[in-house]
Amino acid sequence: MLCFNMKKLLTAAVALFVSVAAYAQGGGIIAGYTASQMSLKQEVQNIGANIKSAPNFHVGFAYNQPLVLGFAIQPEILYSSKGTTWGIGGQDVTGRMSYIEVPVQLQWGIDLIALKPYVFAEPFVGYALSGKVDLNGLINAGKEFDINDLDSRLEYGFSVGAGVMLLGHLQASFKYFWNFDQCGFGDYMKNVQSALSDSKGFSGLSLSVGLFF
Repeated sequence: MLCFNMKKLLTAAVALFVSVAAYAQGGGIIAGYTASQMSLKQEVQNIGANIKSAPNFHVGFAYNQPLVLGFAIQPEILYSSKGTTWGIGGQDVTGRMSYIEVPVQLQWGIDLIALKPYVFAEPFVGYALSGKVDLNGLINAGKEFDINDLDSRLEYGFSVGAGVMLLGHLQASFKYFWNFDQCGFGDYMKNVQSALSDSKGFSGLSLSVGLFF
């Protein structure tokens, strides 16, 4: 019942935000590339294992509201994919999660009329929608796991970054993010994760472009 209520609340919040972003001045579309990974235990590194960033993406809606003294606030609703790849014993194992994510940027910058460079801090929360484990070279490659196997679908973390707004309409930015949640990938991936990784949360770099109306 709690899960069902969360889905209804999330659906309503997304619909409301999309409506505001689509019709209000300052609303826009944002998309980009995400490279994420988890840490690797030192003892696992010592036996030749490695970890790599898995390429992912994000896309959604944003609303940029200027404040005073160079500050602005930018809430977003994104479909966001994050993942990581472990290499061990000649095989690669990639785990990916997809979320509805709600970041809120607090920006500060200098308005130079044609452009505004800025820095920002950004807490975010999210809700896991789906997950997939790719076992490269094995029969069960690309197996989807039951999202209900997760201990929790809640995602949360923090980002810091910088960007530039051109002519008040075109935005480009980058950020480094840390997930503080205990991310899991279903029963199989939880075992792999606990065996290989010090961290159960993602961290990585995200590059975004946005078009505001």
